[in-house]
This record gives sequence, structure tokens and C-alpha cells, in this order.
Amino acid sequence: MSELNQTIAITQGQTKTKTSALKRVLHSPFVWLLFCLILAELFLFYTKPLRLVFIRGTMLKDNDVVGAKIEHFLNNPLNANTIIVGDSTADPLCSYADMVQYKLSLNSNNRYSYFDAKYADRLFNDKLDLKMKSKNLYFGGCLVSDQELLIGKLLQAGKKPSLAIVTVVPRPFLDSTVDTSVSPVNCYFSNRHRGLERVKNFPTLVDHYLHSASNIYRTRSDYATILSCLACTTFSRPLNSGDLASKGLNQNNTVTFLGEEDGVDPLISAKPEWIASEANHYKQSYALKNSIFNYQYKSFNHMLGELKRNNVMTLVVKLPLEKSNLDLLPPGFSTQWDKMLIESTRTNGAELIDLQRASQFSSKDFRDNVHLTGPGAIKVWALLSEHIKNDPTVKQKLKAALNK
Repeated sequence: MSELNQTIAITQGQTKTKTSALKRVLHSPFVWLLFCLILAELFLFYTKPLRLVFIRGTMLKDNDVVGAKIEHFLNNPLNANTIIVGDSTADPLCSYADMVQYKLSLNSNNRYSYFDAKYADRLFNDKLDLKMKSKNLYFGGCLVSDQELLIGKLLQAGKKPSLAIVTVVPRPFLDSTVDTSVSPVNCYFSNRHRGLERVKNFPTLVDHYLHSASNIYRTRSDYATILSCLACTTFSRPLNSGDLASKGLNQNNTVTFLGEEDGVDPLISAKPEWIASEANHYKQSYALKNSIFNYQYKSFNHMLGELKRNNVMTLVVKLPLEKSNLDLLPPGFSTQWDKMLIESTRTNGAELIDLQRASQFSSKDFRDNVHLTGPGAIKVWALLSEHIKNDPTVKQKLKAALNK
């Protein structure tokens, strides 16, 4: 009996010890601080409050539109027989043209989630009797390798269009200022959705957690940017200190909230400061590095090959650029590029339409020396439809593809 009592006493003592230890843990400020931090992380991760805040001139992590746009197309029916692919130079063809033609009001945020090209659809239907219904898959800063990756993912998901309009300009083939590993689409597929189910060994596990830590840090830096910009906006003080200045932020980077963003005017043409800004950027991105150009051109060929293998008719459209931008290209590049585009489209059964040399465009058709205005975009569609109308072979191919 004494042994049983002793055992009970020991058990009761252990229980009291555990209880007192648990009480100490629950009363520890450190534990509660850690718990609050975890809740804050979960709140930031799932609610993404920064999606409601915008700073003119920069893109915050939570309102980066690349992932949302990709997921929209991969997770929903395509509901179109045509896709328009390219970088930011393709944007005016869709959003600006529709804004002018249909009096749409888009701001700097919701313009990026505008997926249609209604003016082009109506023009092709009325002028060419082609039942085109298009969606746009362009992204600002998109390299050719991004476009190839996006097309590949779309086809893998069974979203096969009848026609692909691939817009081309030199920068996505040349730009060495953008690392392909962090370019918009590649970054989304390679980094943003790296879950534990993909972790195969210790090095990838370390990489996964380092990337998660990087995401948390960037979220913090976004809040620092928000608060700094908001304070400087409130007190009319320029943003010119330390890390914020290194990001290129200044007194023009004012904070707005959802519904307060400035509207975009598609009629405004080339302002001197915009031309100067674009020229400075393109001086760097037009530096020819053969390894980069060859890699991007290989991606271009592979993309056209994938479209051909999936029986997707492809129109490759060389978009116009303002003369001051073309003058920044490396000597002899235009001739080399033209030959490669002709060879690539011929090999892969695509049709090449060159609007870069069209004499109908002037500086008034450009917002800077690269991106078109709304009227400039409408002019592109008019010239493109005229070219198709005057080429019976191309028109017949398009009819066979679209009027099924």
C-alpha cells in the first residue's frame, strides 16, 4: 500500500510540475509576442492589405498583377479563340484602343487586369468577316522567354486558341538589365508557388525557407515604403533619403487607395520628360550581348514551334517604334533581326507582318518613344486589317482558323 501511495504522490508531483511549467510558458511575454507575430504573419499572408494601396511610379508586392492574371487564364475557361501576346508595347493595342473607342475609364491599376481587345474583335469581324474573340496575355517587362513559358503553360492546361497574335519589338530579345530568373512570368512559376510538396532534399528545403523569409522581408519593406510615402505625401516633403531614394522614389510617388488612382488618358502623346525617361532606360537595355540575344531568340523559335505543333495559326506583328528609339539600337542589329524573324516565321509556318517601317506613324502616335497612344493603337489595327485584306492567302488561313 505504501508503494502505491508513493507512486500516486510522484504522479501528482509530476502533474503539478507540468502544470506550473505550462503556466510559466503561458505567462511568458516572449511566447505571447511570438504568438502575436504569427497571427500578424497569417493576417498579412491571407488578406494582403497592400492590394488596396497604390503608389504612383512603383508596384507594391501585394498588388503585383502578374500572378493574378496568370491564374485567371490557367484556372478559368479561355472563352476566346485568339490570344494577344507580348510585353507592355502590346498593352495600348488592347486597353488604350478600347478606352478611346468605347469611352472606357481605366486607371493605372485596373488597366492591368483588362483582358479584352474589343475594338480589334469588332474591326476584324466588320472589315474582314473574321469571328475573332480575343484575350490579351501581355505583361510589362515581359521577355521572350516569359512569353514562351506562358504559352507553354497555357497549352499544357488545355487552353488552346485558334489564333495567336505575337507582337514583337527588339527589347525582349536584347534586354540584359532583367535577369531571366526574376523576369515576370518566370519568377511566378519558378518561385512564387514553391510548396513543400516539391521539396525533394535538404538543399531545396533550405532554398524554400530562404525564399519564404525573403517574401516576409519584402512585405516589411513594402510597409516601410507605404508609411514613408504617406508621410511625405501628407507633409509635402520629397522622398530623398537612404534606401527609398535608391528605389527611384521621389515627391511624385504619392500614395492612393483603392478607387482613388489616377485615370489613364490614352490620348496624351509624347511628353519630353517621358521620352527622356524611356531613352535612358533603352540605352541600357539595348546593349547587345550575343548570349542573351541567342537565348531569347531560341525561346522565340521554340514558342512558334509549340504553336505550330498545336495547330494554332500565328501572326507575328512587328510593332512600330518612334525613330528616336530605333536610333538607340546597336549598329546592324535591325538587319540581323529582320533576317532572323523572316527565317523563324517561315520555318514555323507563321505569318510575319512588319508595321515597324510603316510611314503612317508620327511622334504624336506615341506616349513616349516606345508605347503607342490610343489613336496610334487604332492605327495599328487598321493597318493590320488592311494588310490581311490585301493578302488572300493570309485571310483564307485566318478564316479557316477562326470561322469554325
